[in-house]
Amino acid sequence: SDSTMVYFTIIDESQNQTLDSALVVPVDVTAPSLSCEEPVTLIAENGICEVAHTVNAPGVLDCGEYTLTLVAGLDAYNSDLYPVGTTLLTWVAIDAAGNSTACSTSVTVELDSAPIVACPAPINIAATPGLCEAYLEVPLPVVQGFCSPEISNDFSNAPQAIGTFDVGVT
Repeated sequence: SDSTMVYFTIIDESQNQTLDSALVVPVDVTAPSLSCEEPVTLIAENGICEVAHTVNAPGVLDCGEYTLTLVAGLDAYNSDLYPVGTTLLTWVAIDAAGNSTACSTSVTVELDSAPIVACPAPINIAATPGLCEAYLEVPLPVVQGFCSPEISNDFSNAPQAIGTFDVGVT
């Protein structure tokens, strides 16, 4: 910061004169002011798992030089592809005096329709003679409209139900 010397001249009623001075050094103690965009929700068409959208860098007000950095979210903030779900974007501005502030916004991408799930048809399999059970690998359901489906089942707690099934309805 620039400093300024202020000179004072003091004269009394007898015309005696004294000179003095004061050094004025402005100190920046105010963090930059940031203005992030409002959060936005976008709709992805069925089967497309991301949406192109531009999020502008926040507006910054400060009395001097500053740096603005995207510290959370996508690597760049112009014309990004946002995946299904919510992406939080956080910027930090730091001015020359070391004062800093942050602001965040989010981009939420939702699918435009419910996913379609087709489970396998009922499976009849002959039990192993004398054991009253059968080994089977149940095919995975066919899933459409999910971007990253997580499939599990209550038989094997894995995506595919694989194992030995007892005779009867399982």
